[in-house]
Amino acid sequence: MHQKNINSIDLNLLKVFAALAKERSVTKAADSVGLSQPAVSHALRRLRDLMDDDLFVRAADGMQPTERCRELAPAIEASLKMLEDALTVKEVNDPANLQATYRIGMNDLFSTLLVPGLTAMAADQAPNVSLRFLHTLEINKSLSDAYSDLDSGTIDMTIIQDFDTPSRFDRELLGASDFVCAARASHPSFGPKVSLEQYTQFGHIMFTTLDAEYGRIDEALAKKSIRRNIQLRVPHYSAALSATAQTDLIYTLPRILAPHAEQAFGLQMSELPFEAPLRKIFQVWHKTRTKEFGHQWLRTVVSEAANKAGIRTTQFA
Repeated sequence: MHQKNINSIDLNLLKVFAALAKERSVTKAADSVGLSQPAVSHALRRLRDLMDDDLFVRAADGMQPTERCRELAPAIEASLKMLEDALTVKEVNDPANLQATYRIGMNDLFSTLLVPGLTAMAADQAPNVSLRFLHTLEINKSLSDAYSDLDSGTIDMTIIQDFDTPSRFDRELLGASDFVCAARASHPSFGPKVSLEQYTQFGHIMFTTLDAEYGRIDEALAKKSIRRNIQLRVPHYSAALSATAQTDLIYTLPRILAPHAEQAFGLQMSELPFEAPLRKIFQVWHKTRTKEFGHQWLRTVVSEAANKAGIRTTQFA
């Protein structure tokens, strides 16, 4: 098979070929591509020389394609369409026109609070957008895995708590949360006001994704030279809530999770008898995505979902 040198093929010739294949008329093809009839006839002569084939033969009902022309036409038409799509700057300024899949990294706390609202808003505003939620782990008290996933494009955004963010990323403060403590509704000695002495006497559940002995609550207690009795450590908020509902252990949980804990698990709440740490919550993404319309929309709905979920945004900004 004799291979043609692509450098000798003018793109305009392929446009004329496609027009002739569609219109089967030099006159109509000329109108289609905005050329004169002589120009189209000249282009056809060049095409015949390049392809070593007549390509189109005059007949009573117009220009009829040869067998070689019928072989070439689908490939040339598809190639021109692909090139046109690649070179066209698409103005997508309406979420309803978005067609994309966005992957958001978060832990099960934020999944519980944000996924229902995000799913509903995406379905309403951008029905052709698919959201996928991936679990984000804290490794060695950092989010190196999440940042690596952002770098590689495995995720489009991550929802994290107040870690330092490398300069190659942008972030937005969604809100913050302090802590309250929870117990099952029929707990024999837990009430709306728990004293510090009671708090330290209870058996405790601790959330940790690491094999850690103590957490931020214990750091706050250590300032008072107090240690709590941690009897259960779990890597998921849902497991902590379930264990709280079925035992006499108490659980110190982010305040933003309290409404869900009360409604879904029937837990009762008490304010902490000491000053607890405040944890800020951010959405973080790679700077290369900042000006992308679809990503701007995604960040907007995440912020709106955070508001509706009770993650307070203005008080801690």
